Amino acid sequence: MTGGTIDGFITNSAKLRSAAGTADPCTLRTHVVGVMNLATPFVITPQTYGLNFQFRLTGQGTQFMSNNGNDAIPEEYGSAPFSGLFTVLNAD
Repeated sequence: MTGGTIDGFITNSAKLRSAAGTADPCTLRTHVVGVMNLATPFVITPQTYGLNFQFRLTGQGTQFMSNNGNDAIPEEYGSAPFSGLFTVLNAD
C-alpha cells in the first residue's frame, strides 16, 4: 500500500488556474483538481491484475493563509480534509 498527500488546486474545466493576485472571486473557479504526492512509488508488473485507490475524507477541514494582508487572496493552503491510498493487487 502506498499513501500520500494530495495538493488541491482551484481551476476551470480546462484545468487552468487564475494568475496570482487575481481579483476576488477568481474567474477560473469551477473545478478542484488534486495532485497526489506518493510517500513511496508503486510498481505495476505482469502479475498485477488491479489497482485500487481509496479516497479518504478526514473531516479535518482546510486552512487558508494570507501573508500579504489581503485575506481574499491566500498564498498558502494546509491541512486538507482528504488523502488517498493506492493498493496494487498482484497474483501470487
